[in-house]
Amino acid sequence: MKKSLFIMALMVFGTAKAAEVPKSEIIYIAPWDNHVDIRMGTAAISAGCESDYYYRIDLENDTGGHAKLSTLLAAYSSGKHVGLAIGGCVGKYPKILGVRLTN
Repeated sequence: MKKSLFIMALMVFGTAKAAEVPKSEIIYIAPWDNHVDIRMGTAAISAGCESDYYYRIDLENDTGGHAKLSTLLAAYSSGKHVGLAIGGCVGKYPKILGVRLTN
C-alpha cells in the first residue's frame, strides 16, 4: 500500500512540475470557506504566482485538500516541521500539492 501511494505521489509531483519548499515550522494557518492559507517560517517561493506571502490549499477542487489540512494542523499543534510541494496557483497564491512531515 505504501509503495503504491509513493508511486502515485511521484506521478502527481512529476506532472505538476512541483517546487519544493524546505522543511520549516508552520507559523500561520487561516481556514476560509473554500481554501486555507498557510504561512511557513522560511522565505516563500512564488512558483510563478502573483504573491508569495502564503501557500494555499484548494478545498473546493482538490480531493486531497482536507487530508493536507489535517496533516498541517497535526504538525502545527505538535510543533513538527513540514516540507511542501507546490505547483500552480490558487487565486494569487502558490497551491500546495503535497505535505512532507519531518522529524
